[in-house]
Amino acid sequence: MQIEFSDHKQYLVPVIVVVIGIAGWYWLQSPNETQIPLSIQTPITESPISAVVTVYITGKVKKPGVIELPIGSRVIDAVRAAGGLTIKRPNINLARILTDGEEILVLRFNNQSSVENGKVNLNTAQISELETIPGIGPVMAEKILDFRDAKGSFQSIEDLDAISGVGPSLMAQLQESAFVD
Repeated sequence: MQIEFSDHKQYLVPVIVVVIGIAGWYWLQSPNETQIPLSIQTPITESPISAVVTVYITGKVKKPGVIELPIGSRVIDAVRAAGGLTIKRPNINLARILTDGEEILVLRFNNQSSVENGKVNLNTAQISELETIPGIGPVMAEKILDFRDAKGSFQSIEDLDAISGVGPSLMAQLQESAFVD
């Protein structure tokens, strides 16, 4: 049995339209390179933009701890929020802009001498430097550092009178061998 093409000409156009339609439907359904399937798309969520930076300040400040300041604040702002310095010359750049989550450690500038003109600076001296003062041994030097750490910088030599064990004779020696800056 032989089928003649001319007998089925009337079905040719509808079959071509159906084939093109099916091909087009498959083409539209297949993902192209720039399309991400919905099953792996991650929803875009806007993170809240914080208007503050949170920093931890410790060391030679009056009230160490975690503080929040406006974005764009500087180290000096953090120092002020922590009650101020307990030393005269810190080891940090006070003008630096803060970064969220950072720790600010305020210490005495390492190259700073605690001895000037033969006298020891009570606000910056370490134990070994304090022990060079006549009448101060390791125990008294430790008491001076503990007092300084707890109360902050000495405003005058007379402030040492509040330390247990500092009497009139030691105060007289301190007047000759020490100073506060």
